[in-house]
Amino acid sequence: MFKFLHRVWVTLYWAFWAAVAFYLYTQRAAFQPALDYAEIYWNRPSDAPAQFPVFTGVVTRVYAGDGFQIRDGSAVLYNFGLAGVAAPRTNLVSTAAERALFVAAMSNLESLVVGQRVSIDVTLAKPETYTGLGIVHSRGTNVNERVLAQGYGTLKREQIRALPVAEQYRLVRAERAARNRRLGVWRLTQNSEPPPATASPERASTP
Repeated sequence: MFKFLHRVWVTLYWAFWAAVAFYLYTQRAAFQPALDYAEIYWNRPSDAPAQFPVFTGVVTRVYAGDGFQIRDGSAVLYNFGLAGVAAPRTNLVSTAAERALFVAAMSNLESLVVGQRVSIDVTLAKPETYTGLGIVHSRGTNVNERVLAQGYGTLKREQIRALPVAEQYRLVRAERAARNRRLGVWRLTQNSEPPPATASPERASTP
């Protein structure tokens, strides 16, 4: 009798935890924001700066879906990239769909920044090469967030670890929304993974 009751108790115990696991799995979307915040907070460097230097200028041209040229007040040209954004690239074996997406990503960024005076929260600067990475703001719009939300890029979390937690989360949320809606790069595949891309030109700086 004791062995029978013990088996029943063990069965009920594991059935309970299996039910809990199944419930959490079915409700994972509801818990995702909390998981995202926890992951971001855990990986944020303890020495992250309270604020980043700001660079301003007028965008003269776009050379990729995540890169552009900007002229400062002294008429010096710099190449900047959108921190945390990896836009589509093309190569000799790219499909027609991938090439079309590359062109669409460039056109989208052009519509957001070309001819505009933008401000950039600089997260990486290389003065010796006049290149940099940063969070770009144009006419009240966070361009990095907008590009991710439109599916014209995937998120490179290693480039945004030092940003404030809330700002990182907005970028994570933007990418997830595009992936769930299968926009842009997420429309090209069946497994919600972006297509492979060639290495992007060096992007990174301010004076």
